[in-house]
Amino acid sequence: MNYLKGITAALLLLTAPLVGMAQENTARPEKSPAEMAEVRTQKMTEHLGLSEEQSSSLGAINARYMERIATVKQQKEENREMLKQLHDAYDKEIAGVLTPEQYEQFKAEREARKEKMRTERKPQR
Repeated sequence: MNYLKGITAALLLLTAPLVGMAQENTARPEKSPAEMAEVRTQKMTEHLGLSEEQSSSLGAINARYMERIATVKQQKEENREMLKQLHDAYDKEIAGVLTPEQYEQFKAEREARKEKMRTERKPQR
């Protein structure tokens, strides 16, 4: 009987993280910087017991920084697209110099490097 309890406990411990991961992947709609600042200010006001004056000051600060963060994220996305275009142009030029077999080998080696990087990369969370 203890053996069955042990197996049941082990199964529960092994499957519990899966439930958490499934819940993490739910997509939330993107909020505007103003909405994010408003929510943050409300939470800070509630959690920290802020006065009206403090809440108003923090609201302005939060709005300013949420706008800056949104700008940085947008630039990051634009840079990502620019890098993709550069990689595509590079590939096109390389394909013009290499034989088809060499180009296929080049692509296979690049994919192998990418996969190695993915497996070696440590989880960021």
